[in-house]
Amino acid sequence: MRVMFAVLAGMWALVAASSVPAEPWALAVDANLMLTQNAYSDSWVGGEAGSISWAFNSNSLAERQLSDRFHSKSTLKLSFGQTHSQDSETKHWAKPQKATDLIELESVLRLTLGAFADPFLGGRVETQFLDASDPTKDRYLNPVTLTETFGVARVLIGEEGREWVARLGAGSRQYIDRDVPFLLRRASHGITTEGIALMFGAMAKNEQWLTEALKLDPGEAARAGQAARRWLRTEKLVFARWTQVMVRFEHGMYSDPEQSLGQLWWGLKKRYQLLNPPETVDRPDYAAKAHILTTPVYYHSYQMGDLFAAQVQHHIAREVLDGQEPGKTSFHGKPEVGAYLREKVFAPGNLYRWDELTERATGEKLTARYFAAEFVE
Repeated sequence: MRVMFAVLAGMWALVAASSVPAEPWALAVDANLMLTQNAYSDSWVGGEAGSISWAFNSNSLAERQLSDRFHSKSTLKLSFGQTHSQDSETKHWAKPQKATDLIELESVLRLTLGAFADPFLGGRVETQFLDASDPTKDRYLNPVTLTETFGVARVLIGEEGREWVARLGAGSRQYIDRDVPFLLRRASHGITTEGIALMFGAMAKNEQWLTEALKLDPGEAARAGQAARRWLRTEKLVFARWTQVMVRFEHGMYSDPEQSLGQLWWGLKKRYQLLNPPETVDRPDYAAKAHILTTPVYYHSYQMGDLFAAQVQHHIAREVLDGQEPGKTSFHGKPEVGAYLREKVFAPGNLYRWDELTERATGEKLTARYFAAEFVE
């Protein structure tokens, strides 16, 4: 992100140094207010309730050719609306509920070279007027999503009153919840970051994902998916045994560093990996594993991450996607899954310990039950 801001600053410096006079700003605003009311008389069948809904929407544009080489375009979208509902029995009006809420500002600076495609840099800020996720608090302009993009753009249609621009590039995104203190805006624990990575990595071996994301023929996806799932099951179970070696070795090493660590190492490898030790076990073979030296007491995060991944995937399949089979569930094209992960796993940051975060996100404490159901039973 810092590099992108540096490049953007350099581009603005070039704009300022340009000797070609800029064109005037082209400004436009389109706004509307909609109001809908439903009412029923006493002679109606009964049980109906009145309602009042209103919504304000606006789209603003500020566009300018800053010089012969630079073009700036900014858009601002604003939306807010509420619905007031009447109780069907008492006829009392309930507190208004938010129906729509959006603030979206995007600015794009394009280098107009006259080539097939022009380089561009862009930035977007998305937030809302009122954060109603916690009824006990009045929070405004929260949360905030920042997106920085860069790439190339081509104007496909550029006529007065009509424009169509195609852009291809990459970007980065930051999600900021002001309820989370700055120092806690990091992952709760290694098991959450590893777990999410392992969950999405395993999804590439999912038949449904292969069909939806890679557009494979259903028959081909079924064959590839079945083979990949068998390989994934083997991978998970073999790795679970290897994790036992690492975790128990580190525990033994730090508990009693004076013992024969080579004997401890090979004793664990024989027990969990069924590997016979060499003729001599006095060598520091364990030091060949980089984690012991560079990332000590971390390896358990991988196995616990697998448990976390299986539990989160089960919860998403059953609760978010209305009862799908966890092992065959694909998240491709399902924004409700992203909303769940953002709200329940990512947004809390380090507000909660890993065990509390797991329970808040899935409704129960971390358990091996779902991992076993997926890969053992």
